[in-house]
Amino acid sequence: MFSISNLIIKNISWLFLGQVGVKVIAFFYTIFLARTLGVSNFGLYVYVLTAFTLVSSLADLGFNRFIVRDLAKDKDSVAKYLSNVLPLRFILNFVVVVLVSIILFLFDKDPLRSKLAVLGLFSIVFNGTALTFDSIFVSLEKMRLSALASIIFNFSIAVLGVFLIAVLRISTLGAVLALVLGHITYLVAGLVIIFKIKIIPRLSFDFGFWRKAVLGSLPYGVLAVLGLIYLRIDAVILTFLKGEQSTGYYGAAFKFLDGINFIPVVVSTAIFPSMARLHDQSISKLKSLYFQAVLGLLAVSLVVTTILFLFAPFLISILYSETYNPSILALKILAFTAIFSFIQVPTAHLLFATDKYLKEVISLSLFGVLLNIVLNFVLIPKFDFYGSSFATVVTEAVSFLLFFNLIIFKIFKTKEQN
Repeated sequence: MFSISNLIIKNISWLFLGQVGVKVIAFFYTIFLARTLGVSNFGLYVYVLTAFTLVSSLADLGFNRFIVRDLAKDKDSVAKYLSNVLPLRFILNFVVVVLVSIILFLFDKDPLRSKLAVLGLFSIVFNGTALTFDSIFVSLEKMRLSALASIIFNFSIAVLGVFLIAVLRISTLGAVLALVLGHITYLVAGLVIIFKIKIIPRLSFDFGFWRKAVLGSLPYGVLAVLGLIYLRIDAVILTFLKGEQSTGYYGAAFKFLDGINFIPVVVSTAIFPSMARLHDQSISKLKSLYFQAVLGLLAVSLVVTTILFLFAPFLISILYSETYNPSILALKILAFTAIFSFIQVPTAHLLFATDKYLKEVISLSLFGVLLNIVLNFVLIPKFDFYGSSFATVVTEAVSFLLFFNLIIFKIFKTKEQN
């Protein structure tokens, strides 16, 4: 049986503490936004944030996963990867943001919504560089640095948002400006930490390496985009089918899922470098590590689901205000998502830790996206945002079953037979 090392436990602890700090900040900031902006303006901000999330995933192209996977096996190449990926990523992010901005201006009939979305999208140029630094911290298994940068990032957004909205009275525009300025702060914090650990990025334009990086990252980028689409597209569909108010109700409930999903991400991020190594070294140890993570996260998810379901009225009415009471049932439905999402994260990470099964993973992910889109278009017209909530639960459940089946029969059983 594979024993989880002290380093993994230490890294999980750092990431957990960091994410607790991040989620506490984000939680109270979300309540502030919901109360201050009102349902419709809050829904507009949720739309902008969703657009940012989807496009940033597209612009990322999977570089983070590629960097961590490769450097987990070859930590001596940190300077080479950082120096080449920084300029490449900046150029690609800028091009993607410009192209998507043009599309929004051409096809979105609401001028305010399109302008706010485009402003939010320019955060991606800074976000991509900052995440490159973060991937270096993770690949070196220095999770405390990743946690520190994340706390600085989220704290700056909250402080700037409160100042711009409550003091300067800029409303939704203030929230979007805070998002942009927060990403600039995140970039500066990452750069300072990189210099502190004596890694000096020297910009390099090795086109051979760029080609290798793009080809190696692209499958992970496709998977990241597909993953975000099947979890976030509901907010976009809701906005266009039912309006910002429905998106606000749904966003208020979904924020609780965002708030607790850091738990499986922390565990999976900490064990990802070990998974990458064990794919080549020992499938039996990889299997042991995986099931330890899944069983532990399953136990936690059952507790989380119970709490969200039972305390949904308190969480919505007291924390947001009675204006958001329609979100109570949505939260009760979404609570069951935790069961599947918690065990899905390490399942996906195990498959991401090697490039051997990426085609199968992309096919299954595409099926999940299509299922979610179909369910949303079928259920939203009749059940509004409650339909989106149900679609999210079903999509997560089906996605886990498909990925788990791939792991059992493609990796574990095949290797045991060999």
